[in-house]
Amino acid sequence: MARMKMKTFGLHQSRTDERPSPKLRELPGYPLGDCEDGFRVTELDSNSVLLMPEAYYFPRDSDDVRFLESEWYDRGWAECWKTTLIYEEKIGESHPHILDFKGRDPWSAFPVLAKPPGLFLDAFITKHRSAMYSAPLNTTTSRIIPSYRPVVYQWALHLIDGLAFVHAHDVIIGDMHTSRIWLSSDSHLSVAPFGFLSASYVRDWGFGVFQPGSRFNNLNFHPLEGQDERRPTQQTDIFLFGCMLFQFMTGFWPANDVEGWSIINRPFDSPAWPLVPILEEVHMGRIVRQCWNGHFESAEQVKAAVVSLVRDSGWEIDEQCNLSDFDAASLFS
Repeated sequence: MARMKMKTFGLHQSRTDERPSPKLRELPGYPLGDCEDGFRVTELDSNSVLLMPEAYYFPRDSDDVRFLESEWYDRGWAECWKTTLIYEEKIGESHPHILDFKGRDPWSAFPVLAKPPGLFLDAFITKHRSAMYSAPLNTTTSRIIPSYRPVVYQWALHLIDGLAFVHAHDVIIGDMHTSRIWLSSDSHLSVAPFGFLSASYVRDWGFGVFQPGSRFNNLNFHPLEGQDERRPTQQTDIFLFGCMLFQFMTGFWPANDVEGWSIINRPFDSPAWPLVPILEEVHMGRIVRQCWNGHFESAEQVKAAVVSLVRDSGWEIDEQCNLSDFDAASLFS
């Protein structure tokens, strides 16, 4: 039951009355609204969104809302509560490349997050794919077009900066995909991961209790594929960051055209990655392979490598990991 489960998580509702108007409403155009993995993001007001399980989004009436808040549903509830707890217990401060936490919802204890004005990153890339990447798209030869390369350099800086920050707070993100990265609409087009639905961390109740995450990315090329008993580690996140770099540079996930894990599995035993094209140095190919091969001991080391490559490409980087004097949004206006 949810009450018992909430006590186990250390969560408590502060309101038991009916949620006031305006009623929750789905944000149009956001992939999380499609809810294939059991979650919804909905607008509370012009500045805030609520992350919730899908079951919570479809109540029949106000009594049904109270029932949903007092009963236990297997899918989604724990992940949403975990996001609340990670912000409250582990993060505890704001960061330019982690979505801001505005507090727990008093009716459900689900996380209330600051609403960025932009799209999710996968929706943005889909919208601009033909302009950003060389034809033919989604092939081994497709690359980010040079004029858009600074945009993905900046996204790489933002993402690894946020990842290093999260690791410094002993949280493992556990899975990554452009569908769970939110984009700002300012001139930097900053990126920030949305919530901690797949994260793992250790809760301190006087003794360490490992709270494991859950994978949502079903693409074949994944470090946890076929290894159900393996716990995510910081190396899992670093490997997935390499996959994100590959997608930034090519427009597609590694080995997206290969069907069946049995075909891909062998390279993980001896990392040669024959099924994935080697990217050029300007497309961060060396960093990608090093992320996959365990070369880096920490996200901070990865960040240093990304910073070095970007600076060697002629860019200055400010303290928030933006490219100096670069207006990314102007390329899409």
